[in-house]
Amino acid sequence: METPKCKFPTWTGLCKKEANKNGYCLEHEKVKCAKCGTQATDLCDYAYSMAVCGMPLCNECKKEHRHD
Repeated sequence: METPKCKFPTWTGLCKKEANKNGYCLEHEKVKCAKCGTQATDLCDYAYSMAVCGMPLCNECKKEHRHD
């Protein structure tokens, strides 16, 4: 059976490190949502000027996160 890979998205695709039972590698299981403190599941990909936001967010907070 193949070892599950981390499901955390990076700028180059999904992380390819070995995942724990929670679906994240040791590095990414420590990444918490910048708004509520739960497990981050994605990074904000909003681009402005020559930069990208990159804020770690959970699924719920990503729905509400805006750059107006």
